Amino acid sequence: MITVRSTISGNQLDCLAAAVSLRLPPGARRAMRTDAFHGAVDIIGTTDRGGHVVAAAIADDDARHTVLEYAAERARELGLPLRVVHVWDGHRRYPDLLLEAALYDDLDAATAADAEREICHDRHPAHALSAVSRDAALMVVAATGDPAASHPLGATAAGLIGHTACPLTIVLPS
Repeated sequence: MITVRSTISGNQLDCLAAAVSLRLPPGARRAMRTDAFHGAVDIIGTTDRGGHVVAAAIADDDARHTVLEYAAERARELGLPLRVVHVWDGHRRYPDLLLEAALYDDLDAATAADAEREICHDRHPAHALSAVSRDAALMVVAATGDPAASHPLGATAAGLIGHTACPLTIVLPS
């Protein structure tokens, strides 16, 4: 169950929403909504096709817990499998162990065991995740930039805005 995140202030979510709004392509047929309860911004397109998984994009950082928690809850709500995706750039060793550790550290054992796993090898995470979005009903990523600075999104989240084949949710790490 997703819990209330008292560390997310309205200002952080407002900054994230403003940054997302600025990145939406001009004339894009996409809507945006904020979810203060979960510290998330949803980008919904009018041409999104139905996919068959909820994709949670994780990296080797502290934001993965929030992404996994939110994506697992949405997968349950939608009645879809959870697919946890890590884009490996080849620099760190054992990306499969990162995935397993993240799943079992951040989710209950049953959810972790049932989750699909995918490792993409690409130096550009946004490019790889854009391709993954073709099979997804929803993609969840973290805003890994500095919420108080002029770049609250992070490179991957910023690169995905307007470039996914499914709705995109960007969550603020708690």
